[in-house]
Amino acid sequence: MTGHPDHASGPLTPDLSGVLGHILEDSLHEIYVLDAETLRFLHVNRGARTNLGYTMDELAKMTPLDLNPDRRAEELHTMMEPLRQETQHRLAFETVHRRKDSTVYPVLIHLERCEYRDRPAFVAIIRDLTERQEAEDALRRSEERYRSFVLNAVYGIYRSDLSGALLQVNPAMVHMLGYDSEAEVLALNLAKDVYARAEERAELIARFGNEEQFHDVETRWRRKDGSVITVRLAGRCLRDGPSGPREFEGMVQDVTERDRLEQQIRQKRRLEVVGRLSGGVAHDFNNLLTVILSSTDLLLADLSEDDTHRQEVSEIRVAALRAADLTRQLLAFGRQQQLRPQVIDVPHLIERIRAMVTRIIGEDVQFHTSFGSDTGSVRADPGQMEQVLLNLIINARDAMPGGGSITVSCSNIDVDHETSTLQEPILPGRYVRIEVRDTGQGMDQKTRNHAFDPFYTTKELGKGTGLGLATVYGIVKQSDGFVTLDSEPDHGALFAIYLPRVDESADEVVTAGPDGSGPPGGETVLLVEDDNAVRSVIRHLLEQQAYRVLPATSGEQALELVQQHAGQIDILVTDLVMPGLGGVQLVEQILAIRPQIKTLCVSGYASGAVGSRRPLGDTVPFLQKPFTAAELANKLREVLGQS
Repeated sequence: MTGHPDHASGPLTPDLSGVLGHILEDSLHEIYVLDAETLRFLHVNRGARTNLGYTMDELAKMTPLDLNPDRRAEELHTMMEPLRQETQHRLAFETVHRRKDSTVYPVLIHLERCEYRDRPAFVAIIRDLTERQEAEDALRRSEERYRSFVLNAVYGIYRSDLSGALLQVNPAMVHMLGYDSEAEVLALNLAKDVYARAEERAELIARFGNEEQFHDVETRWRRKDGSVITVRLAGRCLRDGPSGPREFEGMVQDVTERDRLEQQIRQKRRLEVVGRLSGGVAHDFNNLLTVILSSTDLLLADLSEDDTHRQEVSEIRVAALRAADLTRQLLAFGRQQQLRPQVIDVPHLIERIRAMVTRIIGEDVQFHTSFGSDTGSVRADPGQMEQVLLNLIINARDAMPGGGSITVSCSNIDVDHETSTLQEPILPGRYVRIEVRDTGQGMDQKTRNHAFDPFYTTKELGKGTGLGLATVYGIVKQSDGFVTLDSEPDHGALFAIYLPRVDESADEVVTAGPDGSGPPGGETVLLVEDDNAVRSVIRHLLEQQAYRVLPATSGEQALELVQQHAGQIDILVTDLVMPGLGGVQLVEQILAIRPQIKTLCVSGYASGAVGSRRPLGDTVPFLQKPFTAAELANKLREVLGQS
């Protein structure tokens, strides 16, 4: 019954009695017998009745149009006509059937002409296509997901042959390489047009060609605009026998930004570590320089003007002062110097140093300024900011041995999201941006990476200490600002400083007066210093100025002296960083016992910098080591004269 007899064999004659009838009734296939003229169901086997949910009595009153009401009667009769006329022996087509419960399922119908109880009829064998359709739908969804994955992937996906010809790429790959269309990229050759070094692809094939898969391979690719990006590759080799790889399938991730951020973090950590080291070294040097400077001051006070040794001692003092300048620069880089912040009008600050700048840079360098309208104020130490500008200007001048131009400009800028730079991210906020631009030699990447490192310099031996830009970095960071550098060889350099903008009016900038020795003392000084040499020389300086000195080697010993000394103690002079009881805690405990005692803290660090267990308050007088005899005398008279 399921065969396909030719035209000469005549119509089928289904016999639904006996063994054949049982076979048809119990068949796994759904079998219908239809009247050839009316298309009413003459018989429907058990499998079909069960699947459709109808009884035979119900089906006897129905036609196929009741199972598929979307099909028109004319269309169905037209389809059946070749079978009626016996011009066609069989018919196969796909459609849908609707069960009694209204659920719909797809079917494949094989239809042939037959004789049923001496009347023309059609026998239909029905195959339920639900499983096939579900499989096809699953395959289609899988293909759509795969297509979506490839087309919408954030990573580049490609397939290439051994020669480097690109066979397939996804949109992310096109975007990554900076092209406008897939066709443009497919016209490229990986080795010749994409790899920054053509030979690197051959090296990677030699390295990974014998492996089925490769992962975490970093290399450098070139974009359409010529810029170079760092990419990470992963994929597999498609082989054609044992002869080697035939094609490559790969995924590409652009890790240029990640590398830049990692480099930024490494540089920031390096600068922080070097800053802490520089601050510690400067602190130790400051103690030594305090001894040297104070000792030379004591010697000079005892030597007559015509003494043959006076010149040598003066040269020692000058050398010590130059060393003190270096340690101050180291402390500036480590953000450990003493700042006296004021509200500053930046254009006014720049104009104030113009005369000095024109003398420094020489006649072959032009100096220009440009100020944005309504440039805001910043809070910073005016003296330190002058040093920042002068260091940048001198650095620019040295980069233009044949002359050129320097432009200093300032303007307001609002950063509304974190902006990445080589040095570090600039946090969102309101800033005044100060730019120093030159037309000099510029810097390559290696020089840019180390530009702010202390003692790093490209100048000839003896032409620079390598602390100028390090000082700039430290002062700006200590002022809660940011500094960036943009430079390329032969294209000059642009340093940009971002300082937080404030809405206050600028303070009047007060410049320090000349050093001079104060009037003789007479008061009692409690001197606390754990370094024997420093304590000894300061004691001599104080006694030379007629102060009575109570020396102590530690904070604990100083507390005992305060408790045991019956007489008056006018001022406490203490180092900030000492083993055991530190200077800040000592001040607090002594003032709790004798609140009338004045205090002066000294340290090789800045107040509140690294090394002090607790920061020193702004109201506590502070003197940075190293200091001269005159600076100590003036500071003592200043503190003792305060109410």
